[in-house]
Amino acid sequence: MRFVFGYAGIPFEVYDGIYNKRNWICGDSGEFISTPMRGGAGDAEYRQSDGNFFLSSFYKLIASDHHDGLRDTGFAVIYVNHPSPSTTVFARRFFPSILCILVDWTLDKTSGASVRRSKNQLLNQLKVATEHAKKGIPPIKKEVTERDNRTPLLLPIKNFKSNCLVAELEVLQTDLLHVSDKQQVIGRVIRNIENEHPRQRDDTERYGHSYFVDHRNIMFRPPGKDRHAFARPQSGHPETCLLSGRRRLGAPYDRAFHYDCTRGTGALKDLFFGCHEDPSVHEGTPHLNIAPNDFVRP
Repeated sequence: MRFVFGYAGIPFEVYDGIYNKRNWICGDSGEFISTPMRGGAGDAEYRQSDGNFFLSSFYKLIASDHHDGLRDTGFAVIYVNHPSPSTTVFARRFFPSILCILVDWTLDKTSGASVRRSKNQLLNQLKVATEHAKKGIPPIKKEVTERDNRTPLLLPIKNFKSNCLVAELEVLQTDLLHVSDKQQVIGRVIRNIENEHPRQRDDTERYGHSYFVDHRNIMFRPPGKDRHAFARPQSGHPETCLLSGRRRLGAPYDRAFHYDCTRGTGALKDLFFGCHEDPSVHEGTPHLNIAPNDFVRP
C-alpha cells in the first residue's frame, strides 16, 4: 500500500531541516506534503489557510486520478500540537475522511544548539507517527472494502442519527495508533456501534444484506453489487465533499458505495443534510440514496 502524508504545524525555524529529511520520514511508500507554519513557534496558531492547503493538496490528487490509480493509497495528516484552540479546529476539518495524528512537541529556542536538538526530536516523532499511520490505515481499508456491505464504519456521520457513531470513529482514530492489535480495536469499535444499532435483516425484501437503523427509524441498506457512481469532482462542492466520498479515516473505499434509505414502506420524506449543506426536506419514492459523505439524491 502507498501513502500520502501531510505534515502540518512545523515552525519555519526548523522547517528546512525537516524538509531535507522528507524521504527518510516517509520512506519508499510515502509522499511528503507540507508547508511551514506562519508565525514563530510558541506564538503560532493554525489558520484557515493551513487547512485549505492540505485539503486542496489531497483534493487535487483525487480529482486528477481519472483511472482509479489511488485505489490502494492512504491519506494522513500528521500535525504538531500548538497551545491554541486552533489545533482542534484544524484537525476537525479532515474528519472523518483523512486520518489525523497529533504530535506533541515544543521548539526550544534557547540557543542554536537547542533548536537543532528540538528539530531532531521532531524528526523522530514525525517518523514514528508516519509508521503508525502506515500500520493503521491498511486494516481500515480491509474493513471498508472487503466488508463494506456489513461494516458500520461507512455510515454517514450527519444523516445517520446516532449517539455513538461519531464518538466511536473518533476513538478508532486515536486508539488505532497506540495498540499493536489493530484488528482488535476495529472490532471493538464495530461492536460498540452495533450494540446501539444492531444489524437487522429482512429476507422478504429485495435487499439481501443486513442493514442498520438509526434513531429516526430510518433503514440504511447497503447496495450489494448495485452501485452508482457518487463521489466525483463537481463545481459548487468544497474539497471535503470529494475527500469524504473517497476516504474514511485515511483508507480508500468504493466511491460508488451508498445506502438505500427507507422507513420500510411508502415514500421516505424527512430532513436530511447534504454533503456540505444545512438540513432540508428530501423525499424518495420509495427510497433515498445517501453516500458515506452525506450526499443525498432520490
